[in-house]
Amino acid sequence: MHCQRLLEEIPESYRQMIREPGVKHSAERPTIEFMNGYDPTEAIRSADIITELEKQFEIVERRDFGSTLLHLVLDNIAGKVSGSDEGKTILRNLFVQEQRLLSSGKISSDFTLLLARKK
Repeated sequence: MHCQRLLEEIPESYRQMIREPGVKHSAERPTIEFMNGYDPTEAIRSADIITELEKQFEIVERRDFGSTLLHLVLDNIAGKVSGSDEGKTILRNLFVQEQRLLSSGKISSDFTLLLARKK
């Protein structure tokens, strides 16, 4: 829902795909079934990672980096968007919108760096 809205805010001329010809028309989180078929080692139980780490480690510092939506929206088009001043303005707008969603708690960060020590 949010991914598709953000993608549609990018002008079609910036949605020309890099890895194959054509315009990117959709951005959505892949299903577990798709990921298992594509790469069964990717993100196994990813929703449980931090909870499981907290059982064995003391989290000293946590930095969330977001990109919950933008890694999906910009996949296969990032190089096309970032190459001009207009593109950079588009990117800044996308970053602001994702940050608002993160700050409001409507989405959570997909990318997190943890510093932890053994309990």
